[in-house]
Amino acid sequence: KHDTTVIDIRKLRTPSLFTFRVREELRDLHGPPDRLAWLYLALLHAKTAAPVPDPFTGRLGSSQSMELLRSGHCAGNLRSSTPGRADGVS
Repeated sequence: KHDTTVIDIRKLRTPSLFTFRVREELRDLHGPPDRLAWLYLALLHAKTAAPVPDPFTGRLGSSQSMELLRSGHCAGNLRSSTPGRADGVS
């Protein structure tokens, strides 16, 4: 039996689609220079985490998620990268 992960993408701001490049040599995914894309990737790693390492990355999803959240990709003020309201909320 497979677990199902559901993420409500209607809550994402534009674009509602993020493209990540698979870097086989580094065994990771690389995204666009968009903080929301990296936050979303961290969310996906966390929501799909299993008690065994991912076969591609060789890491646990929870640790990969935490590493992304601590990285420069996710650091800073989210307001500066979101269109719309000044407080970053739509």
